[in-house]
Amino acid sequence: MSAVTAVPSWVTPATPALPGRPGASRRTAPASIRRGHLRAVPDLPVLVDAPAPTMHITRRGRLLITLCALLLCLVGGVAGARAAVGGGSAQRYDTVVVQSGQTLSSVAHHAYPQLPIGNAVQRVQAANRLNTLQVFAGEQLRLPR
Repeated sequence: MSAVTAVPSWVTPATPALPGRPGASRRTAPASIRRGHLRAVPDLPVLVDAPAPTMHITRRGRLLITLCALLLCLVGGVAGARAAVGGGSAQRYDTVVVQSGQTLSSVAHHAYPQLPIGNAVQRVQAANRLNTLQVFAGEQLRLPR
């Protein structure tokens, strides 16, 4: 891209005499002043202003941020491990031995008569980590209180 310079109004090209007026011509500048009408101007480099940094963190600040992040990860890991193991709170259990002819439903109903049978069975299954309804005679089941 280049720019064009303006030429002063008093500098006009010489023209032949105008019709109807002998000897009349347009004004022209002296030859020593007159130069080319258009000049090419080189492109200017485009300057991009980079935003100035607004905050600097010191070495002590970086250390503090790192320690806080590590502490947060440690606390989250411990909480996640406790939730996975199921030892979040000290829950008390009663132990029952399954007798011959008993089913998981009958054991759950005797342990939790106030609950619907489906909810009682789910509680017993969760406490003993069972994924089926099948139990065997002599098996010990934990019943949460």
